[in-house]
Amino acid sequence: MTEQTLSVNELDTANTWRNIIEKQGMTTNGEIARAARDLIRTSPYQRGFRAVSCSEHDGILLLHGRVHSFFEKQQVQEAVRGVPAIRCIVNSVEVRIHYD
Repeated sequence: MTEQTLSVNELDTANTWRNIIEKQGMTTNGEIARAARDLIRTSPYQRGFRAVSCSEHDGILLLHGRVHSFFEKQQVQEAVRGVPAIRCIVNSVEVRIHYD
């Protein structure tokens, strides 16, 4: 995902974290996961992401939790794509579709 497709809020958050990570050389001490959580929280779709969390180890970001649609699952992944220093995103978010 290119930065041109990020919302203004997401772009500001991604750029802030990119600057912090590049200046301080953070890669595996929890800052990457915190940056990803901030991007999830500021996403325009964040209302559907309340049950989503993430963790990171050695540049691999693991997304886990539940959403209500496959669209939301993809949007969670796209929201964190702007975090620098991520080598791989593992999207283990579960889709629970509710039928009325």
